[in-house]
Amino acid sequence: MSKKIFTKTLLPLSAVIAVGTGVSTLASCSKDNYTTITVSCTAVPHDEILKAANNIAHIYGYKIVTNVQTGYDTENPAVANGDADANFFQHHPYLEAYNTSAASDKQLASVLDVHLEPIALWQKDWNGEIFPSGKQLPNAPTIYIPNKPDDFPRYGAFLNSYGIVADGYSTTNPSSWTGGINVTGTLTINPTVVASMITQIYQQGEYCVINGNFALQAGIPTPKRVALEKTSGSATDNPYNNLIAVKKGNESTPKTLALVKSLQNSVIYDWINEKYNGAVIPCEDLLPSES
Repeated sequence: MSKKIFTKTLLPLSAVIAVGTGVSTLASCSKDNYTTITVSCTAVPHDEILKAANNIAHIYGYKIVTNVQTGYDTENPAVANGDADANFFQHHPYLEAYNTSAASDKQLASVLDVHLEPIALWQKDWNGEIFPSGKQLPNAPTIYIPNKPDDFPRYGAFLNSYGIVADGYSTTNPSSWTGGINVTGTLTINPTVVASMITQIYQQGEYCVINGNFALQAGIPTPKRVALEKTSGSATDNPYNNLIAVKKGNESTPKTLALVKSLQNSVIYDWINEKYNGAVIPCEDLLPSES
């Protein structure tokens, strides 16, 4: 899916300590001598991961500067127009949809899969048991999903895997989805909510499918997960892995290579596992081959 462009790098102990303690610079480096890599990203977990990787980037003479965005509309144009060196917010279907409509000189390319954010169905009054637990959803439930057409197939497959959406669902028209074996009455799907606003609908007591980054950012407690996307604890070759994207033609520039190298190591892999405890799953691409 994405290519690994580095072999394994052994990092000095100072880098491990810096990432683990959140230190912003390494004492052995001069702040004034770093080359800047600008990355357009969303806040959680993307900005946090990049800040951890920044400690490692210093070893190679670079610093990672993030421009944090609240939505999904500006990150790809920023890279395409040269306002950012890379972005970190999207998965493969989103990037493919962007490239389909972008001009040939505005195309982007993926250079590294970083992590997967499992989606979940949330409801603020849920009792903490992952569905199904000998229950059905209440009669005639309404479920709100983000208005992200590139994710409709993912949401449908997720809800279908729990018997909430019936087989044969449309991957393009979620309003037509009908209830599965674990729903009584008529199921209503509302696909009109902007992704960044859906946690507000959750706070009103509604059933909501929420992407992991927004749930983390909103501080929603994990016992309120009605159902969790089944990933087998793996993010290998998953199309919904979150990736680093650069402008096509810049896949092997010094900045791109340094950014990938700063992320592609066991230090960042372990840091993601420890910080997010399964809410974010690091990709195996962060563990380069031994060759």
